Amino acid sequence: PSSLPNGFTATREFVKVLAFVGVLTGCLLGSFTALVARFPQWLTADAALYGIMASFTPWMMASLVMAGICIFLDGVLQAVGDLHYLCKSQAVNVVALWLFLYGFVKQSSVGIIGVWYGVVLFFFLRVAANLARVYRPAGLLGSKRLVPKVVDSNE
Repeated sequence: PSSLPNGFTATREFVKVLAFVGVLTGCLLGSFTALVARFPQWLTADAALYGIMASFTPWMMASLVMAGICIFLDGVLQAVGDLHYLCKSQAVNVVALWLFLYGFVKQSSVGIIGVWYGVVLFFFLRVAANLARVYRPAGLLGSKRLVPKVVDSNE
């Protein structure tokens, strides 16, 4: 629409490019975890750990892919000055992670794989919350196309 500032469309396009970079980075880092399963001796000489390492490699991969996306979304929200939301969201997610680790992992004695389940859950919740915030109607990539908040450095 013509009522939008000239730079806003460019900002939205830049955010989309950053999204691609975040996803690509997460996928690249995640793909490196395949090396853990293929060459576990790079990390340990204890052959008894190789099977354990292979068991959590898919979960490590999923968490790294989501971490790339999450870090991008965190950056977008920081750039538009949505720090209050990020702080609240992070606090809720840390509590959820603790409850999962204590309530499920510790109580069920599933071991290290349970910790990786928790890491994946943590990043999944963060990505879901951040996507909902960024794509809400009044969000940076939402349907209402509002102008991002400009922070005055003189305040």
